[in-house]
Amino acid sequence: MIDHKNFFRDVFVFKPTLHTDDRGYFAEMSKQSALNSLGIDEYFSQVNFSYTKIAGTLRGLHTQVGDFAQSKLLTVLGGKILDVVVNIDLRSEFFGQWASIVLEGERLSSIYIPKHYLHGFVTLTGNCRIVYQCSREYSHQNERSVRFDDQILNIDWGIPNSGIKVSDKDKKGTSFERLAEELRSNLVSS
Repeated sequence: MIDHKNFFRDVFVFKPTLHTDDRGYFAEMSKQSALNSLGIDEYFSQVNFSYTKIAGTLRGLHTQVGDFAQSKLLTVLGGKILDVVVNIDLRSEFFGQWASIVLEGERLSSIYIPKHYLHGFVTLTGNCRIVYQCSREYSHQNERSVRFDDQILNIDWGIPNSGIKVSDKDKKGTSFERLAEELRSNLVSS
């Protein structure tokens, strides 16, 4: 986990050092001391695996709210994706801003996404394999989904929106404006 860069000062992208020989390679995927050195102090309580066979498939934009908000450490094991994060921290100077990066399985690219972000990705190749560790277990009642084509966010997914395949659940996502209203309401009441 040597090579890293960050977005919004708290989203980190990692490319591990690959130790190669004629058998293949070895890499450290996650190391607590390396995460701690960047100010990341998370315990990951759930590990998920995602396989997507068709290029142009989009998963997101998702988050969990309240006590069930999740930080994620996502690693691409195979294929290539465009990974997108949207800052939803009302106190942040970056609120409502998004960033994207291409992550590839060939380099075992990883991204750390704090709790106060929406997250989604679109597959740029078929047969994408992704593992992600989450700091909280999944809670259906606390999950929120924002439409990938929200006009306020205006995210460039790298491919035409008409070519994107989205689940029925994600098609029913709310607007960014509506999520922001809910977050403001919860901030005032707490």
